[in-house]
Amino acid sequence: MSIKNPAFELPMSPTNQLLVTAATAKSSEAIAAWSSWSNRQSVAVKAQREERAILPTVAWNLLGHAGEAEIAQATRARQKMATVNLRAVARLQSVFEVLGTNEMPTIVLKGGALLSSACYGDLAARRMSDLDVIVPADKAGAAMALLESRGQVRFESEHVSIRTVLSVMHAAAFQGSLGEVDLHWTLLHHTRSKSADDALFATAVAATLGSLQVLVPEPTQLAFHLLAHGRLPDLRWLVDSHHVIEQSVVDPERLAGIAQQRLYLRIVANNARRLALAIPSDKTEALAKATNALTPRRGDELHMEYSALFDRVPRARALGGFATRQLHARSGVREKAIFLRELSCYASGVQDVGGALSRLAQYATFNRHRPESPRSVQAKARLR
Repeated sequence: MSIKNPAFELPMSPTNQLLVTAATAKSSEAIAAWSSWSNRQSVAVKAQREERAILPTVAWNLLGHAGEAEIAQATRARQKMATVNLRAVARLQSVFEVLGTNEMPTIVLKGGALLSSACYGDLAARRMSDLDVIVPADKAGAAMALLESRGQVRFESEHVSIRTVLSVMHAAAFQGSLGEVDLHWTLLHHTRSKSADDALFATAVAATLGSLQVLVPEPTQLAFHLLAHGRLPDLRWLVDSHHVIEQSVVDPERLAGIAQQRLYLRIVANNARRLALAIPSDKTEALAKATNALTPRRGDELHMEYSALFDRVPRARALGGFATRQLHARSGVREKAIFLRELSCYASGVQDVGGALSRLAQYATFNRHRPESPRSVQAKARLR
């Protein structure tokens, strides 16, 4: 089965492709790709930020297959990640101690899950930039109160009550002595029903993260979450998805079913195709075939359009979490579609109709005068 399609773009440069190959291929092919990438870097500018982010994984993939001098740049990045992530795991242990007082099941997501024995099994294999965990929806309020009692401060939603945050968001970000903690009570913001994550908790598996015993999503749920969040030019999700799929038993049909149920089928299917183009294998091509075989549910296209709008239009991003909260607050697909059209008109500079866009503009003005979170400052710096 071939998913090659000239009309379907894969926005990766030749150097991106070489480094992705070095981070994912078997020994001889990976070494050849690394050598070619290194030779290009010797006469080119500094490695792109997206490429630097996967250097630790390159070193992890080539460990034992190439000499230390040959992969010195990647090894230095890996050693740095070991130090950073050891501190992160120590903070995660403190988070578990705080949440453990309420005896609530807590699943580690994203970087923590990938670094655990469920995938890489090596704290130096990639960066864990913040601590992402999920608790059951009915315990989220108690979890937020516990974190705040330990001095963790919500940011990006600090001006909103816990009750409001729980009703319109899927997660809240905290800062403090425990580091950056992203506390989720539903996995994704488009599907926030109380039972949406029952299967995630029922199938979670035990894993080791450094010295910690943790719960992480089982491989199919983990692969789905990666594909749901994947956005180029970031390369990490491609590399991470490949390793989860190749090392574990991921059920393509069940993953496609999860994506369809959660209204993420378009996004996941497109990313599965990108993954199969960037890193061809029987497993990635089977996943691309399975996700493209299903029909999206009503509302799936709306979420795809919403995500694309924020990727494409800086003026829309200026609205921050407000637009996301407003979208969630609309109960039906029709109401969500109307709001999305209003947002699209505002982002494109179209004249106001009925006052809705004026309210968006007022919020954007308010947003510009609010103290910005460190994460927001870093994101805008990258955009510049």
